[in-house]
Amino acid sequence: MGRQETNKREELIRFVDAANKKIWLNKGTPDFNVDELLQEAETKAFEADYTFGKGQCALNKAMGAYVIHQNTQLGFQYLDEALAIFHKCDNSKWIANTHSIAGIFNNSAGHTDTALYHALRGYDYYERHPEDDEDGTMSYYVLGTVYKDLKKYGEAEDCYLKGIQREDKNRVTWKGRVHTGLASLYGEIGKLELALTHSFESARILELEQNIVAMSRVYNDIGIIYRKLKNYDLALSYLNRGLEIRQKYKLKAFLFSSYMEIAGLYIEIGSFDKAILELQKAELNVKETAQSPKLARIYEQFMLIYKKTGNFPEALDYSEKLLAINEEINRQEMETRISILNTSFQKEKEDEIERLRTVELKKAYELIDQKNKDITDSIKYAKRIQQAILPSEKYIQKSLERLSGKQL
Repeated sequence: MGRQETNKREELIRFVDAANKKIWLNKGTPDFNVDELLQEAETKAFEADYTFGKGQCALNKAMGAYVIHQNTQLGFQYLDEALAIFHKCDNSKWIANTHSIAGIFNNSAGHTDTALYHALRGYDYYERHPEDDEDGTMSYYVLGTVYKDLKKYGEAEDCYLKGIQREDKNRVTWKGRVHTGLASLYGEIGKLELALTHSFESARILELEQNIVAMSRVYNDIGIIYRKLKNYDLALSYLNRGLEIRQKYKLKAFLFSSYMEIAGLYIEIGSFDKAILELQKAELNVKETAQSPKLARIYEQFMLIYKKTGNFPEALDYSEKLLAINEEINRQEMETRISILNTSFQKEKEDEIERLRTVELKKAYELIDQKNKDITDSIKYAKRIQQAILPSEKYIQKSLERLSGKQL
């Protein structure tokens, strides 16, 4: 490759790196035009045959598919692509980041077992590399959130607090989200004032970072806290603020929680007709994104409403739907567990093969060393025999002197 070609490739790589970083840091800004910049970055990554850049493009495409285009299936496809590329590059940091994002995707889809597996993989890297001051807080947020949703509150709080204590040099630090997670946790265990404190701190950070997506989550969570405090007017106000952001930016993946929380509030105050309307919106949203665990939650709320209102035929209908969807969820979870076990078994098998290769290689080196030693010893032994059998150099010299009649 000539100097001119080398310079061109380096220029392409600089562009790809800068574009990917900008997209990565602005993933919570839905009005940022990601698609055009991402397409250009990917084109230049391929032109430069820049493998790492291709991996970052794939990861950013996964985030775009999930957050902006609400195409969960496509998001998972890009995640697999990114993970394969980062493994090819042997880039541990970005393998970890991809696992963390996979943790978010799976947790949001209700696949908590798979989410925990990925979240732990991301978290483990930053535990072993505390000096890495970019993106680490994300891994603590993700694992904390998975633990929280599994009701493991002690583990969740530990993760969140570690995330807050980390020093990250990125402009977008994920600390706002960590405060959101802590607020949600404290809300669930009844520490409501502490929950509000962390919520408003989260809102302050996220507004500075202009993270619109996360701000919608904060408003939703503040609404949940005020509902627990029985301040229904403030609760509905904040829930609607979160919903408005999600509707404005067409954040379908996050609309579900808004509809469900508003429906829950209406059920609590006895406005069942309004609750049914919100549940119907949630059902339509979930059917578009094909998320069975969330559909089960909707059917459970419908059943509750119809029991409370004495409409037992409808209650029975939804109880049968709930039973069917739970059977489907159990089947999916079993398939996921089997898949994880197979993956784990395959990894263990590959590790054992590598171990055996290492052992065999070590044996080969030892055999070569022994043969070299044997050869060296044989040469030394032959030399000693030779020296013992042959006349000494001094004797040969004297003999030559006598034959020549000269003094050498």
